[in-house]
Amino acid sequence: MPTYTFWWVVTPFLFYLANRFRLESAARATVIAVHIAAALTLAIVPSAAGAWFMHLLDPGLLPSAASGGRTLLGLRYGFDVITYIAVIGVATGIRLWNSSRDAELLAARLEGALAVSRLEALSVQMQPHFLYNALNSVAMLIRLQSYEKALDAVIGYAALLRAVLSGEAAELPLGDEIAFIRRYLELELLRFPGSFTTSIEIEPGAAELLVPRMLLLPLVENALHHGFAGHERSAHLGITASTRNGQLCVTVSDNGQGLPHGWSASSSSGLGVNNTIRRLVASYGQRQALEFESRAGQGTSVRVTMPRRVVSVT
Repeated sequence: MPTYTFWWVVTPFLFYLANRFRLESAARATVIAVHIAAALTLAIVPSAAGAWFMHLLDPGLLPSAASGGRTLLGLRYGFDVITYIAVIGVATGIRLWNSSRDAELLAARLEGALAVSRLEALSVQMQPHFLYNALNSVAMLIRLQSYEKALDAVIGYAALLRAVLSGEAAELPLGDEIAFIRRYLELELLRFPGSFTTSIEIEPGAAELLVPRMLLLPLVENALHHGFAGHERSAHLGITASTRNGQLCVTVSDNGQGLPHGWSASSSSGLGVNNTIRRLVASYGQRQALEFESRAGQGTSVRVTMPRRVVSVT
């Protein structure tokens, strides 16, 4: 009775130890040493309590040292050490099972968010007026006998669609994401020649860092088709990327009309912004941020901050 009562009482503490000193951690030798010390120390209590309880019930229940009492206590002590190991094993198994389940749920959420993002990107590119204007632009170049430009436009549009349709990974290097955005901007300039200028500044080394696929497209699309709507000044779109304090910071800014008064990301009904927020939360939890800074008539700056992740080498 005292043995099982003791292990029942200390089991929550053992689960804490199993989570605090994980057997699968890199410092395995230290963790094993901690658990050995804890097992040898804690096992003393139920063994001593069991011997005392037997003596309390009947002094004759516990044999003397000469007649095997010492062996009995040793077996009792060994049983308690094994009990400690068993509880730690169960706690570790439960934690690993939960971690595996959480990883599967996260992967499912990321896959669903990526699918939504692909459909959204397709809706942006395949809108009838977009396709109509793009084909008209190509036809105009052909009429002007600018065959090289017309060919470049067709190839660029095909590459844009291929990138949307064929991408499988949830993350890709920032440099690839920027290449995708460049193709998109080239097509927009084909539709509206000279309507805006662009600048892209990527800090050395930032192009190799991982970002969610198609992260920037909704932000760039909003700047072009909402920020510059009714804009009279020379429109300019800028994209910058830098790293600081182990974080990657990507900013999309424009000098357009700014956001409406009282606008906030949480109250926005736009699918692009909401889906971007959901993908960032699913990918990075609380270690990310999507921040908007806007002034009426002066433009909007959208800054995405996320953990600095590098491409794994296998």
